[in-house]
Amino acid sequence: MARDLGVGHFSFVLARPAGGLAHGGGHPSALLSNFPPAWLDCHSEDEYRRVDPVPQLAMRRGRPFFLEWERFPRFLPQAQRRFLVEAGNHGLRNWLVIPVQGPLGSFGVLCLVDGDAARLRDAVRGEYGRLWAVALDVHGFLLREDAGPDPLPALTEGERICLALALEGHSTERMAAATGWSRSTANHHVSKAQRKLGCGNRFEAAVCAMRLGLL
Repeated sequence: MARDLGVGHFSFVLARPAGGLAHGGGHPSALLSNFPPAWLDCHSEDEYRRVDPVPQLAMRRGRPFFLEWERFPRFLPQAQRRFLVEAGNHGLRNWLVIPVQGPLGSFGVLCLVDGDAARLRDAVRGEYGRLWAVALDVHGFLLREDAGPDPLPALTEGERICLALALEGHSTERMAAATGWSRSTANHHVSKAQRKLGCGNRFEAAVCAMRLGLL
């Protein structure tokens, strides 16, 4: 997909819940990437893995964001700023970062990276839904490869109905109109489903439920 969009590089990092990035520490348990080999050699050193700011920022923000060479956060500690400068020296200057959460608290980060910030923004415009779906697919694949499938959460009928409507782009108001429930009831079903699936928003939860065969 990165190639189809005309983006230079991609990576996906997975951390399982126990002792990994999802709990604020540790190292990723799986990595897929087409980053330059010289950069991967640098990153595999403990110093670089420990100071990589991308997963930490992804955890804090919880939504897609851009991290650009000219405007990366100046509040970062010196070691993390040095990390981004060194990544830029390897051509990894501008990042679209997409965090995803899977069932039972697993956490992953999809990154699309390019040397040109404007080209990256243009390439991903209108593609967030597809990118999130790809990130969830990769997340699930790596979870199965890493430790076998996680047990599936049980969704109620109301939660499944609301997620199916969310998948079609319905707002809470439209869910209420379609089901005859109140807005608060529809929102309650959506919120409970998000928590069960460990997802940050209703669209991510709906896609996750679909991929898991729960809808």
